[in-house]
Amino acid sequence: MTRTLSLMAMLTLSACASTTAPPYAECGGSGNCASPADTCYRLRFTRSDGSAADGKFCSAACSADATCPDDGVCLALAGDASGRSICYAPCASSADCYAGLRCTAVTGARVPSVCMP
Repeated sequence: MTRTLSLMAMLTLSACASTTAPPYAECGGSGNCASPADTCYRLRFTRSDGSAADGKFCSAACSADATCPDDGVCLALAGDASGRSICYAPCASSADCYAGLRCTAVTGARVPSVCMP
C-alpha cells in the first residue's frame, strides 16, 4: 500500500553524481546511483515547520514498503502532480541519514520520520 506524505512537494528526476551513490544517499547531476536505486530524485518541498527544502537523493520507485531496499518506506509526496511513490530511509534523528539529508517528520507512514533533503 502506498502512503502519502503530508508535505507539499514537487518531485523531479535527474542523474546522480559521477561517483556511484548508494540508495538513500545524496546525489548530484550526472552518473548513476547504485542498485537497487533506480535514479537520483530531486525533491522541492516545504516541511511542516515552514522550512523550504530542495535537494537530491538516490532512491527507487515503489508500490509498497516491501519493494524498498533496506527496510525503506514507500511514500508519495502530497502535492506532487506526478503522484509517484518512492522509497525513503526511516530515521530517528538526522544522524541516521546520509550527509546532506535531514530526518523529517511524516504522517501516514509506518515510521514517524524519514531522511529527506
